[in-house]
Amino acid sequence: IKDNSKKSVLPRVLMCLLVIILVMYFISIIAGYSPFYNNSAEKNAIVAINKDTIKIEQLIDERYEDLMEVKDSIIDTSSHNAVVDVLNNYIGSEQFGDLRFFSNGKIYDANGLEVANEYAEIKAFEGLNRRAFSGEYIDSMLSKSCVAFYIPVTGSANISGLVSIIEARNFINLEGVLNENSKALSIITDGGVNLCDKVEDGYNESIGNNYF
Repeated sequence: IKDNSKKSVLPRVLMCLLVIILVMYFISIIAGYSPFYNNSAEKNAIVAINKDTIKIEQLIDERYEDLMEVKDSIIDTSSHNAVVDVLNNYIGSEQFGDLRFFSNGKIYDANGLEVANEYAEIKAFEGLNRRAFSGEYIDSMLSKSCVAFYIPVTGSANISGLVSIIEARNFINLEGVLNENSKALSIITDGGVNLCDKVEDGYNESIGNNYF
């Protein structure tokens, strides 16, 4: 009886040893493979983020092309009122949103009224000689998330800069930027300002899915 019990135990011991050996073998493979896997995931992430960046840059360029159209239409205006007349043709559309213009160190709305207490995001554009856009901010009157785009105007006696204030959702549709390789996305300016975030429903934060 004792001999039979030993015989029945032996296969179990051998099976356990085999399982342990296999587990150790797979652990050694994974340990050696993980640096390669991480490098591969990082390379794929760089490719995906470059594609998304190109799409975002295209949207920004399109916004400035629209603003250039307004700029070209007002640069030869002969008076402050003439600037207002032109801007009223554009104001209110999703394409141009709310318009502001700089003149003699002051900020005016599209109706020609001085805006004394304008947002800090708009005031920051004063004196710039290059195009620029703000981070996302909340319009205190409308309680909406906005992004402001600025373009300088040179060669005009009546206007030195033009601003277009657009609801963030009208500027960029993150669902349109996301692709199958980028289920989570944040758009962050080079100054570190987070414009907006998008995480796809059901997104699983695991190695290979994440990227910055």
